[in-house]
Formats: sequence, structure tokens, C-alpha cells
Amino acid sequence: MAFDAVAVAFCCAVQQVPWFTSRPNKRQALARVTETPIGAFLLPFLAILTAGTVAKAFSGSFEWLYPLRFFAAAGMLWVFRRSYAGLIWRCDWLAPAIGTIVFLTWIGMDHFLNLNPGVDPRVPTTLLAPRLAKGIWITFRVLAAVITVPLAEELAFRGYLMRRFISANFNCVSFQSFSWFALLASSVTFGLLHGGNWLAGSVAGILFGFAVVRRGRIGDAVVAHATANALLATYVLIFRS
Repeated sequence: MAFDAVAVAFCCAVQQVPWFTSRPNKRQALARVTETPIGAFLLPFLAILTAGTVAKAFSGSFEWLYPLRFFAAAGMLWVFRRSYAGLIWRCDWLAPAIGTIVFLTWIGMDHFLNLNPGVDPRVPTTLLAPRLAKGIWITFRVLAAVITVPLAEELAFRGYLMRRFISANFNCVSFQSFSWFALLASSVTFGLLHGGNWLAGSVAGILFGFAVVRRGRIGDAVVAHATANALLATYVLIFRS
């Protein structure tokens, strides 16, 4: 968090140095902020990262403040809700089918490749205790995995990054536009965020990317992502792994 504070301080300082910036007037600056589509695609995901940093810093060895991630993402999605009206949220049967394939791939790689050998495969017994706090934590963990995380990550990686690799003016790029470089680069970036499961995450990113390109609907990727996460959450709760 201290490193983040220093980085923000540098960004603020640079804005005051004429060598590094050409300052528009206040009216132009406000117009740029309100008209750019980048915020609508990236801020929900960045809100999750920021809330995660805070939650981990103040939660100790176990992240009891995980619900902060859910509320941060939900808040940003609500703020930009009008910006998403032009996106296609429909899906068909292939979306949950892709999500199921991602789930099976994830479990298979984790099991056969032994990606996390040093991690205790069991859910902590304290978390399974029949107490209200634990129930609330699990509820928000599942809600985030099935609702806010798929929305935020698909907007950021398939809605923004994959199209940004095709053109700097990403908002003019059709969701059906295809580039192997854009698909693979955005998918690997998505996979790297999943730590030791980066390979499974990259495969998931490729499949979610194909879901979008197939019909040009971000709804297909969101439903596929939500299906995969819902199945993973069910697997974890049933097998306590």
C-alpha cells in the first residue's frame, strides 16, 4: 500500500510539471473524463484490485474483508450502468457449455499438474463452522465469483484489452473483430493474474475470447465465465478443496 501511495504521489506531481504534461483547460479536461469509454471497461476491475489490496492489508492471515471486493465492483458497475446499454448481453447454449469446459480444464490441470503442491487442499475448518460470519463470507465469495468478477474481468479483458490490441481506438472495434495476437496476448495477461494457475487461466481466456468473437456478444463471455466460477465454487464447497 505504501508503494501504491508513492506511485499515486508521482502521478499527481507529474501533472504539476509543465515538462511532462500539456494542461488543457478545466472544461476540456472534464469533457475528456466524461466522454472516454475506458473508465467503464477498466474501473470495475481496478476497483476489485484496490479493494483486495485494502482487504488483505487489514484482514491478517485470512481475508475476512473479502466482501469489500464485491461492493467495490458492484459500485463501479452501478456508476457506469448507462455506458453498458449499447453492449449485447444476450447469450445462447454455447456460453454455459464453454464455462463447463473451462471448469473441467481448470480442475484437470490443477489435479494432474499439481499446480499448488504447497497449498493445503482443505478449506479451513474455522471457515466451515456454522456461524453467521462464516456464512456471510462464503455468500459474498460466491456472489463475487458468479456476478461481479465475471462482469468486471470480461469488460476489462475481452471488452477493452483484446480490442485495444487491435486498435488504439478500441471502442470502434467490433467485438467480432479477430486477431490471433489480440486473443493470445489478452488471454495470457488474464492467465498471469491467476498465479500458479496461469496456464489454466490463459486457456480460459482463450475460450472466453472465442465466445465473444463468435457472435460479437460480451454476454456470451460473461455467462461462460460465471458458469465456470459457479461450478468451481460448488466443487470447493462440496469437496472442501
